Amino acid sequence: MNAIPDPARELLRHTLATVAYRGGKALRGAPDSFAESAAGGAARTPAKILAHIGDLFDWALSIAQGFFRGRWRTP
Repeated sequence: MNAIPDPARELLRHTLATVAYRGGKALRGAPDSFAESAAGGAARTPAKILAHIGDLFDWALSIAQGFFRGRWRTP
């Protein structure tokens, strides 16, 4: 029996696969020092950007599970 695809689930799977692919491609072969490299000024390091993306995914998961977790507020 074939399951009927859920469009929201398919969009989520595609979005996560895209983020994983593009993130992996950008980091592949980068030296260890890349994580803490700075562009100057108030720019975040690559490690801080990646940590922020992880926080956003954690927040989105908490919303999808029906409860609020984190410092961001839902509308």
